[in-house]
Amino acid sequence: VGLGYQIDQTWQASLVTPETNNRFYSYVPDQQGNPLILISRGNFYDPRIRPWYRDALEAQEATWSQVYGDFKERRFKITLAQPVSRGREFLGVVGVDFALSNIEAFLQDLKIGKTGQTFIMERSGRLVAASVPDQVQQVEQGHLSRQEAVMAENPLIRETARTLAGSWTNLQELDQRYQLDLKIKGQRQYVQVVPFSDGENLDWLIVVVIPEADFMAQIHAQTRTTLLLCLVALAIAIILGIFTSHWLTRPILRLVNAADAIASGELKQRVKLGYFAELRLLAHSFNRMAKQLRESFSRLEDINQELEQRVKERTASLAKAEEKYRSIFENAAEGIFQSHPEQGYISANPSLARIFGYTSPEALVTRLTSPERQLYVNPQRRQELLQTLNEHQYVVGFESQVYQADGSTIWIAENVRVVYDGAGNFCYYEGTVEDITRRKQAEDTLKRNAAQIRQQNKVLMRLTKNYWLTHGFLEEGLQVITKVTAKVLGVERVSVWLLNDPRNQLTCWSCYRQAQGEDKTTRVLQQADYPDYFTALDQDEVIALADVRLDSRTQALHPLSERFDAPLSVLTVPIRRSGTTLGVVSLEAVETRREWTPEEENFMRSLADLVALAIEARDRRQAEAQLRAEKQKSERLLLNILPESIAKQLKDETTLIAQHFDEVTILFADIVGFTPLSSQLDPLELVNFLNDIFSSFDELAETLGLEKIKTIGDAYMVAAGLPLPREDHAEAIAEMALSMQAVMQQFILPDGTPCKIRIGINTGVVVAGVIGTKKFIYDLWGDAVNIASRMESSGEPASIQVTETTYLCLQSSYHFEPRGLVPVKGRGEMMTYWLKGRK
Repeated sequence: VGLGYQIDQTWQASLVTPETNNRFYSYVPDQQGNPLILISRGNFYDPRIRPWYRDALEAQEATWSQVYGDFKERRFKITLAQPVSRGREFLGVVGVDFALSNIEAFLQDLKIGKTGQTFIMERSGRLVAASVPDQVQQVEQGHLSRQEAVMAENPLIRETARTLAGSWTNLQELDQRYQLDLKIKGQRQYVQVVPFSDGENLDWLIVVVIPEADFMAQIHAQTRTTLLLCLVALAIAIILGIFTSHWLTRPILRLVNAADAIASGELKQRVKLGYFAELRLLAHSFNRMAKQLRESFSRLEDINQELEQRVKERTASLAKAEEKYRSIFENAAEGIFQSHPEQGYISANPSLARIFGYTSPEALVTRLTSPERQLYVNPQRRQELLQTLNEHQYVVGFESQVYQADGSTIWIAENVRVVYDGAGNFCYYEGTVEDITRRKQAEDTLKRNAAQIRQQNKVLMRLTKNYWLTHGFLEEGLQVITKVTAKVLGVERVSVWLLNDPRNQLTCWSCYRQAQGEDKTTRVLQQADYPDYFTALDQDEVIALADVRLDSRTQALHPLSERFDAPLSVLTVPIRRSGTTLGVVSLEAVETRREWTPEEENFMRSLADLVALAIEARDRRQAEAQLRAEKQKSERLLLNILPESIAKQLKDETTLIAQHFDEVTILFADIVGFTPLSSQLDPLELVNFLNDIFSSFDELAETLGLEKIKTIGDAYMVAAGLPLPREDHAEAIAEMALSMQAVMQQFILPDGTPCKIRIGINTGVVVAGVIGTKKFIYDLWGDAVNIASRMESSGEPASIQVTETTYLCLQSSYHFEPRGLVPVKGRGEMMTYWLKGRK
């Protein structure tokens, strides 16, 4: 049964049943989604061979199917499927389909730059959807197939896919965002790949491709405009400059010549005034300056002596400051250095030598001449440091892994700046170094712990959905828990122990060993042998020990468990429900000591709660099974008394149950000579004899689909055509009568003769039902019943007498012999026939 939104944007209901000959029927649905008007009759359709059905059946949980072609329309789909079961009985699969064309329409509506494109592909390389139409699916020789990305018609998609295939030998290894750029027809393209997965079958790569031209087109246009304006402005400035320079340089040249003369010692110089006020002012100032120079030379000697004295005092002050900073340099906790990109380290303080593992700064400077090759574990880091300094002139907190003098590795953080001289020329680098190895180790530990917690939470989520655990199959569920826990935590042995009802014995229900797998060894712990251990568990104590021999609660475990590879370290968590300890979940390290982390302890607490829920599910399943068994017993008992349809009606209604039937054939059978026989056999033998005969009749009635009505003494009554009408009711009763005669040949009387029966048959109208409120029995009423009884009583031994009504129903298929008119009580004379056999 299905309901879907089609390509023509209409809702259609689909139905595939035995009534449709397993063909795919499509209907226009009503507002509730029920089939209303038949649209088309499709081909044969078996959902059990469809990919979505098989994937759900294999996963045994909600899962995405593989991408597959639609049965009805030429398009691809993917289905979110959920298996449906009742107990261990698999009922079917419920699924929701998603057409890939909808994903493709969404991608085509996205605007990524001007010409950017997006496509989705599987890790196998096949396209799922693309922002460019007609790229995903193709029809070859009448068959619908999906296009390989590397063979796509669109050049952006095709070249991007080929570049990815060349960069990654196996696309399954691409598990995080990945960026690259490539050139297609000489134009640079920027690409980002994002993995997207949900379950086993939904594992896609989302690829976005944007041409560089989308970013740079406007920038290039503005750059060209700016360059053009600059060239125009430069040309105008040059022309104006040449003209102005000729106009101004003549008076200035006279000033220059006079200045040169003064510089040569000819102080008696005087410049003629210029044409401009400014030049005249400049010439006047120059003349006054020449006069002042002559006066100043006389004072220079005195000033020179004074400056020499100040230099001496300044030199002494600098020497004192140098001594002060030298002390700071030598005693600083951080490493301090000066280095050159070509010469290596120029100077270093003792702390830097200690960090790098050298005996002295001099040894460091002498031996560490090529930091890129000798110091950095990854030489590329040195190049990245120098590139950053060239771009920004300084760097802060630059982290790298480096070698010490003895070859061991540590982590450092560098703060470096570029030093220039007064002319702006590069001199060297100077900076500080901090040993951050402990911090990096702590960060790595935190990352590992976080990753472990995420993995543990993921495992717990999967276990909460496990079929065995949620449906109460405890033994299988515990095997899953121990195996998964051993793999996730990397522990040598994981076991689950449960208490018995007297709570004085722990039995190992499941044990998994990393080296051997599932351990079937039966292990039992008695409370009398380990009282401290049992007391701790009953008090909800978590036992986390790196050495079991050092704790009184577990000391006794070690000698006994030597037969089972004695654990050296254990982590034991009680399984609790409603304040009562049900057992324990235990981790065991056998060969080496193990310190248990808080994260592992928390995980085990959650695991113990999960086991408690599994035990509760087991108890609930057993109770439900008992209820079902009792109900089935009641149902079987009721069906032995009443027909199935009448029993169902009796359970649903409390009113009178009676039904009119137009055509029913009734058979009465009676054992000939039963009264004399009862005097020859004791009562128990007589009842056993009757039971054997009537049991054989019951088997025949069940085989032929007849309804046994009752037995009265040695009489047996059976009918056909009720409670469910059937057209061959007369034929079925005829077969029953002939088979009863054949069966009676097996039963021999005490005198050695075969036992015989009289059989009477009639066809007519009856009323059938159940009356009264106690000791229910399904019975028939009507004249046809009485006549059938008269046919038996007026018959002859080993004969089958039928009325004319029954004869008319059977004359074309069976042999009859007319008996003639027979007097019937209450009816007068009736024409009857002997049934002899089949034609």
